[in-house]
Amino acid sequence: GHLASMLRSAAPFYEAFGGRRVRLLQNVDDPARFVHEIEYDTHEVIEVNRQRVASDPRVQAYLQTWRSMFPGAVEIDVYQEVDLGKPAR
Repeated sequence: GHLASMLRSAAPFYEAFGGRRVRLLQNVDDPARFVHEIEYDTHEVIEVNRQRVASDPRVQAYLQTWRSMFPGAVEIDVYQEVDLGKPAR
């Protein structure tokens, strides 16, 4: 309940920083583990967001709340979609 509420209240942050889609995934084998996925339109938006995360005090306060709810390391990984191309005929 607290986690869902916190994510809903953070929606303006994601929108302000260029987030297009946000999902929270829970590990079915270890329900205490979560992945918070934020999708962006372009790689450039990701880089701008990473800089803002490092320097914006509001985001730092938000991350501190995350860390208090989930002790341990908060990891930020960046992935890009792999183009699988068209299937061969």
